[in-house]
Amino acid sequence: MSEQPLRVGIIGTGIFASKRHLPAYQKLPSEYKVVACANRTVSKAELFAEKANIPSTHVFSCLDELIKFPDVDIVDALLPVTSNLATVLKAVEAGKPIMIEKPLAHDLADARELVKVCASTDIPVLVAENWSYREAIPKMMKAVVDKCGEVVGFEYVQSIPFRPDNPYLGTAWRATPSHVGGFLSDGGVHQIAFLTGVLGQVERVSAFTRQIKKVNGTVDTVKATMQLKSGVIGTYGLDFASAQPGTGYFRIHGTEGTVEYRFTDFTLSYTSTTSPGEPEVVVAGKDEDDVKNEFENFAEAVRASDKTLLKCTVEDAFHHFAVVCAMVESGEKDGEGVAIPQP
Repeated sequence: MSEQPLRVGIIGTGIFASKRHLPAYQKLPSEYKVVACANRTVSKAELFAEKANIPSTHVFSCLDELIKFPDVDIVDALLPVTSNLATVLKAVEAGKPIMIEKPLAHDLADARELVKVCASTDIPVLVAENWSYREAIPKMMKAVVDKCGEVVGFEYVQSIPFRPDNPYLGTAWRATPSHVGGFLSDGGVHQIAFLTGVLGQVERVSAFTRQIKKVNGTVDTVKATMQLKSGVIGTYGLDFASAQPGTGYFRIHGTEGTVEYRFTDFTLSYTSTTSPGEPEVVVAGKDEDDVKNEFENFAEAVRASDKTLLKCTVEDAFHHFAVVCAMVESGEKDGEGVAIPQP
């Protein structure tokens, strides 16, 4: 493939396509050019095309037409995750790299099939878990290695404010979710990506789940105990039902100190066992454009025709989703311990 910008065809022109994906592509003009779009509601595709300066001849109502369109190099499919497997199969058949929405699939059966499909091809397939591309992950990992000593345990807490005006509540596939865990997987895979990016994969969970907001469609709150493959034990809490402004932190305790990352102000700090006073700020807080980071990595893998360059692999995405599935299953079994499913 030439060093001209990669020509992108976007399938699904809804909220995230307009608010995050299109701006990220526009920040990387040497890497990408959005040249086509598709939506089964043509008027929505046409509206997106105006924002993206896409000619009317490159607007489609059928994803098959866009995937086969010769002017498209890569496909960005922002579709309900029930469509992920079928869409990836079509892109692979057409020989085109593709980015799909998270979570990887709506259930473990489709997720396992996607792992098999992606293992059978050299074509890069990216699951759009943009949190995997947060620079805070390697920085926190380094702080843990440099400052904590042996890891003793951890607490991961995210309380996401419930907002009745949340535009995603109006998305039909989120309002009546067929994907396991609803928001707990849709948003929760980001949390698991961050946690495992720093500490490694999860081995087993025991969890309690609950639905607080009817409009969320299914369980929206989880509290869990986790055992990692390393043997480390910690706790995990996530909800999509709390009041403003919400809270969030990831605290890792070691034999020589504690490292904490605050999601509210993006600050990474360290408290020593020998100097337990005011925490030392390791990294001052700043928000990140993780979607831009993600797209840069995808372009690198596509141009090199090397899927191993992807920082978040399909297997990683499977694990993140599988952890959520295990927590939901444990909640249905009144907190019984559940091993994390394998591909």
